[in-house]
Amino acid sequence: MIRIGSQYVWLWVAIEPKNKQILHMDISFDQTMLIVAEHFIASLINIYGKYPVSTDDGTWYPPQACKFLKQRHHLHSTYEKSIIERARARTSNPIHQGKN
Repeated sequence: MIRIGSQYVWLWVAIEPKNKQILHMDISFDQTMLIVAEHFIASLINIYGKYPVSTDDGTWYPPQACKFLKQRHHLHSTYEKSIIERARARTSNPIHQGKN
């Protein structure tokens, strides 16, 4: 979750696990996480086909979305989580100067 002005929004990021490339990013203002997660995963399936879904252990993510879409789901590593956190930090910083 990131703050934009006075609003909080959820940042959704899909990362290809081998080369760490960001495949898709989206934001949502909706707090109905099951519907938003299912829509985000379904959009990825439409573009890339069915692949396992890896998430952190955040309570915001409803694993039921994967069950509804018949997707394999597993928790990702600390390393993968750090990549997501860096992407989040870059998108929440309005002036990113390319520094790591």
